[in-house]
Amino acid sequence: MEYTLVYDAGCGPCTTFRNAVYFLDARHRMAYAGLDAAEERGLLSTVPEGQRRRSFHLVPGSGPALSGSAAFADLAAQLPGGLLTSAAIRSCPPLSGALGSAYATLSRLHGSGSCATR
Repeated sequence: MEYTLVYDAGCGPCTTFRNAVYFLDARHRMAYAGLDAAEERGLLSTVPEGQRRRSFHLVPGSGPALSGSAAFADLAAQLPGGLLTSAAIRSCPPLSGALGSAYATLSRLHGSGSCATR
C-alpha cells in the first residue's frame, strides 16, 4: 500500500468518511488505520501530538504525513479518476480554499462533541 488513511475510529462521521473513501478506492490502493493503531505503529511521528486527533491524516509510504485539507489533493489522486480532481485542487485556489473551509467546519464539529473524542 502506498498510502495509509488514518482516521478517528471512535467517531461516527470520521468512520463514515473512511467508509466513503474505501468505497471509492475500488483498486484498494490504500490501507486504513484508526488513530490509536497508527500512533502505536509510529505512522504519526511527523505530526505534532496536539494535532493528531484534530484531523484525518494521509501517510505516504515514505515522507511526512499530510493532515486535513492539505491531504485532499493526494487523497484524490489515489482514487479512480482522481488525477483530474487532484490537479484541480492543486491549481485552483478557490477550490482548495472552499475545501479547506468545509473541512475546517467539519473539524470544529468533531472538536465540539459531535463524535467521540479523547
